[in-house]
Amino acid sequence: MTGISFSRARLKGKVDILKYIIKILFLVLIMVISARCSIAGNNLEDTPHPPTLPNQSITHSSTPSATAIITPTFPGQTPSLTSTETLGKSRTNPREINCFQPSFDNIFPVNTNGLVVFSGEFYRSPSYLLDMQSGEIIPLDQGKDEKLTGFAISADKKLLAFQKINTETEISEIQVIASDGGVVKTINWDTSWRKIAGWLDAQTLLISKNQGLNEIDSIVLLNLFTGQLAEIAPSYPNMWIIWVEKAFNWGSFNTSGTIYDSQLTRVIYPISDEQKSGVVLWDLADQKELTSLFGGFGNQPKWRPGEGGFIINLSVRFNSNVRMNEEFFYVDISGNVKQITNLNEADGDTSIGFFNWSPDGNFVAFWLSVEQAGNYPDIYPHSPVGYPNRLGILNFDNGTVIDTCIPGDLSISPPIWSLDGQYLVTEDYYGTDFPFTGRVFLANLSKNTVTIIAENVSPIGWMQP
Repeated sequence: MTGISFSRARLKGKVDILKYIIKILFLVLIMVISARCSIAGNNLEDTPHPPTLPNQSITHSSTPSATAIITPTFPGQTPSLTSTETLGKSRTNPREINCFQPSFDNIFPVNTNGLVVFSGEFYRSPSYLLDMQSGEIIPLDQGKDEKLTGFAISADKKLLAFQKINTETEISEIQVIASDGGVVKTINWDTSWRKIAGWLDAQTLLISKNQGLNEIDSIVLLNLFTGQLAEIAPSYPNMWIIWVEKAFNWGSFNTSGTIYDSQLTRVIYPISDEQKSGVVLWDLADQKELTSLFGGFGNQPKWRPGEGGFIINLSVRFNSNVRMNEEFFYVDISGNVKQITNLNEADGDTSIGFFNWSPDGNFVAFWLSVEQAGNYPDIYPHSPVGYPNRLGILNFDNGTVIDTCIPGDLSISPPIWSLDGQYLVTEDYYGTDFPFTGRVFLANLSKNTVTIIAENVSPIGWMQP
C-alpha cells in the first residue's frame, strides 16, 4: 500500500506539474496571437501605395551647337544591382477578367478627336492616317519602289516623322507631315544614321547613329526647324554592349540602349553580366548612378507623362539568365523603386509585352500573358488559346489589372491611347504565313466594347486634328 500510495503521489505531482505547464503554454499562445493580430492591423494601415509624385519644374538646357558632341564623364564606379526579388511590394492585387464584347455598330463617328497613324510596313500594305470622326483615310505618299519606316509622333501630337527609302537607289529622306497629310519638312538622310528613334519634344527628332560593328549607337538630336545637330555618345559605366537588333526589346532604342527624359537630365541604360541583367538610372547633371536593378531589360522603359519617373517590366524570378514571372516596377527620378503589380502571386507565371501610359499618366495599357489552369474566355475568332496574350489595363494608383480578353501578342506594337484616354487601338497579328494577316481593334473603355477598324496595318499613334 505504501508503495502504491507513493507511486500515486508521484503521479499526481507529475499531473499537477503538467497542468501548470499547459496553463503557461496557453497564456503564451494567447499573448502571441494578440501580438500578431496587432502587427497585422498595423501592417494593414501602413500598407504602402504607389508614390504620387509632384511634377518637376526643370529648366531646359540651351540648344546645343551644330557641332556639339556630348560625352558623359563619370567617377569610377560599378553599379550595384538591386534584385527585384528583394524590393518592397504593394498589397496583392488580383487580375480581374472583364471581357470586352465585340460590337457591330457603325464605327464612325467615334466620340473622340484625332487621327490614328497606321503603318503597313510589316504587312507590305499602304500606310495612312485615319480620321476617327469622319472615317476618312488620308494615304501617305509612297511609290511602288518606296518603303516607309521609322514612324514617330511628336510630343505635342501635331507632327509625324518617318523615313522614306527608295528601294532601287537606296536613297533616303526624312519626311515630316501634319495631320492633314501635308509635308511640313523634308530632310536628306545621312548615311551614318541607322533609324529614327523618336522625339525629344515637339521640335527635336532623335536619330540612332551607327558607330560601327558591335558598337553601341549614339543618339543624334536634330532640331527640325533650326537644322541644329547634337550627338550624345553612349559612354556610361558598365553599359551592356548591344548586339544590333538581337535579344533586346527596346523598340526603336534597341541599338542605342539609351532612353533620355525630355530635359536631358536622366538616362536609362542596360547593364549585364553572365548571371544577371538589368537597368541603371543615371543622373546626367551630377554624373552619378541614382539606382540600378536587375530582372532583365524589360520592353522599352517608358517615362511617365510629366516625367516624374518611368515604368518597366522586370522578372521577379530567374532560371539562370532566363526571365520569368514578370511584374511592373516604377522608378521615380530620385531612384526610388516600387513594385506596382503582383500578378504572379495571384495567377502564376505571367509575362508582360509592350506597353504605353495613358495621357494623364494614371493607367498603363499592355500585352499580358498568363498561364491558364482552366478555361479562359475566348470570344474572338482566330485568337490563340491555351496560353493567350491579352490586352491588360493597369491602374497605376492601386496596382489592379483589368484583363479585357482582347487578343494580341507580346511582341507586337504597344496599345495606343486616344488623346482623351477614352479609347485604345490595338493590333492583333494572328497569321503565320506570308502575306501576313492582322487586324486592328478599337476598344471603347466606357462601354467595354471592341470593334475591328482596320486590317493588315500596325497602329503607331494618335495625332491632333
